[in-house]
Amino acid sequence: LIEIGDLKLDPVKRKVFVCDRLVRMTAKEYAILEYLATNQGMIINQGELIQHTWGDEEALFSNSLRTHIYVIRRKLKEAGLKDVELTNIVNQGYCLRILEIEDPS
Repeated sequence: LIEIGDLKLDPVKRKVFVCDRLVRMTAKEYAILEYLATNQGMIINQGELIQHTWGDEEALFSNSLRTHIYVIRRKLKEAGLKDVELTNIVNQGYCLRILEIEDPS
């Protein structure tokens, strides 16, 4: 398992869980999220992410990547994920990182 805060990925079954609840992802969404999770905290540029997900046809998929990232963020938020963020670093790429959440006590 890949665990980042309340986010868990099962690479064998290719499943995503938030707070131990299954979050349905397409194969491409899973591939993007898994790559970012295995490189947690690192900025992954768009070209590298597209190459990993789609292979040699990368020029065709820059808009598709942005759409997939949007959908992944929405699904994770709807599932209640609060301690992990999928961030766009302008002109650099994407980063999956744990957020520092202040203790309300």
